Amino acid sequence: MAYRAKKGLEDIICDSTAISDSIGETSELLYRGYPIEDLSENCVYDETALLVLEGELPSKERLILFRKQNIAIRQQVAPQMKLLDHLPASLSPLKKLSIAVLALEENSNYQADEVILAAMPLLAAKICTQIPAGTFGPTVFNPQLDEADTAKFFLESMLNKPMPEKAVAAFDKTMTVYAEQGFNPSTFTARIVTSTRGDVYSAISAAIGALSGSLHGGANQEAIKMLRSVPSVAEVDSWLAHQLKSGGKLMGFGHRIFRNGDPRAPLMKRCRDMLARLSPASPLPHLADALEIAVYREKELRPNLDYSAAVAYELLGLPDEIFTVIFAVARTAGWLAHIKEQKTNNRLIRPMAEYTGPEKRHSRP
Repeated sequence: MAYRAKKGLEDIICDSTAISDSIGETSELLYRGYPIEDLSENCVYDETALLVLEGELPSKERLILFRKQNIAIRQQVAPQMKLLDHLPASLSPLKKLSIAVLALEENSNYQADEVILAAMPLLAAKICTQIPAGTFGPTVFNPQLDEADTAKFFLESMLNKPMPEKAVAAFDKTMTVYAEQGFNPSTFTARIVTSTRGDVYSAISAAIGALSGSLHGGANQEAIKMLRSVPSVAEVDSWLAHQLKSGGKLMGFGHRIFRNGDPRAPLMKRCRDMLARLSPASPLPHLADALEIAVYREKELRPNLDYSAAVAYELLGLPDEIFTVIFAVARTAGWLAHIKEQKTNNRLIRPMAEYTGPEKRHSRP
């Protein structure tokens, strides 16, 4: 039988899911039937995470219980943060996170998905404070383990200081927007590992590895590097012309499914603008807007969510090395939901390949 390859599995429907729906034609993204715009406007990340995981928005009582459990798990897991002090300093933050997740397996008082979801912000915050002081300021790790709100806990633990309410609210919304998006590469990786009957910790660790690439989660980190290379708003057109002529990449633009525009991009831009009002002296938002206009004029490419996320996290004072780690923490809810769904009706994911090697031949004695 001859098999014809479909590079990148583009447009291949390999399974069904009830978790989210990415509708490319109309640029819509639904989490369990709710438009992402509604969730970003009306729900906090903890509510969104429970929706993605459990199928319904939580009651007030369920949200309180969830947050109390997260506090208890973080307090129990906190001593394990010492592991991160013994990893090579040369490891990237995502590699550290991938290793640290595997170490959580020793915790047996809670279900694996509960431990991972609660512990990820704690692990990531510790990793953030390990980034060299020459690159980033605080090196003290002093998490407020009694803080119930995940976004507030995560942001203030990374920066080791209280943050304005509006900054926390904007950061929370970025996490909601990043929480889930169908069979993306990292989620598909988690489902593949799960399909082999691999454990949850291994599936999440593998998903983090998939997220690290610049064509997936690493795009936000690459986008801020790109924006820093643009000298000024006045020089956007000349910079872009050189970039296109030299074959340089435009990071943070385009999307495989949302070809008519990423519905998350304007939501992330609103988060960016919320933070820009707290840091009015920064030229980055104006620069990003000018480049967005120029790119669409020249290439008819629209930005995806990573483009404005990069600026938002820069405005918060976070190091770019941690941008993709934040993505991973937010996406953990989606990964865990897909792992659970894969287990419910599992079949080993094992595609075929189109053979392009030599025709049948024989060796000589």
